[in-house]
Amino acid sequence: MKAKGSGFYNNAFGKERYQSHYSESIYIDVWLKALEIIIREKPKEILEVGCGSGQFAQLLFESGIKNYIGFDFSPKGLEVARSLSPQRFFLGNAYDKSNYQDVNNLEILGSLEYDLTVCLEVLEHLEKDLEVLENMSGKVILSVPNFDSESHLRFFKRDLDAIDRYGKMFEIKEVYFIDNIYLLYGCR
Repeated sequence: MKAKGSGFYNNAFGKERYQSHYSESIYIDVWLKALEIIIREKPKEILEVGCGSGQFAQLLFESGIKNYIGFDFSPKGLEVARSLSPQRFFLGNAYDKSNYQDVNNLEILGSLEYDLTVCLEVLEHLEKDLEVLENMSGKVILSVPNFDSESHLRFFKRDLDAIDRYGKMFEIKEVYFIDNIYLLYGCR
C-alpha cells in the first residue's frame, strides 16, 4: 500500500469529526494522557508533527499551555487549525528536516526552542516513519494504532511490536494502551 497524499487528508479534514471540539474526538482519552505527560514534564516549547485540524492543540490551549507550534501537509487541516490560533500552525512536511530546524526562527513567532515533539496518529500513515523520527530531538510523545484502516500503512498488534520498531529510534520510558492506540513517551 502507498501513503495517501494531501488530497486524501484535505477531504478527511473537511469532515465534521475533524472540525468538532476536541472533547468529541475518538482520540480524547489518548490526548488527555499526552496532556498529563506534558503537564508533568513541563517542556519549554512543544512542536507537533502532523497537527491536522488542531484538535490536540485546542486541548493544550484550553488547558493553559500556549508554548506550542504545529505543522501539517494538509492545507485544509491547517485552515481549520488556523481558525484556533493563526500564528501557531504552518504548512510543512514531516520528512523535511528544515521544518524541525527552521521552526526555531519562524518570523511569525520569533525564536522558539522546542524540547518536546508530539506526533499523534501520524507515523502509521507514512512510508518512511523511521526517517521522520530521525528528525525529532529531545522528549517525544507519539501514538500508533493497533488496528488497520484505509490509510494505515502499518499497525501494531502488541505493544512489543511498537517498541521493537520505535525503540531503536528513541529511549521509550512509558507505554500506554488506550482505546486501541499505543501512546509512547521517551527521549531521543
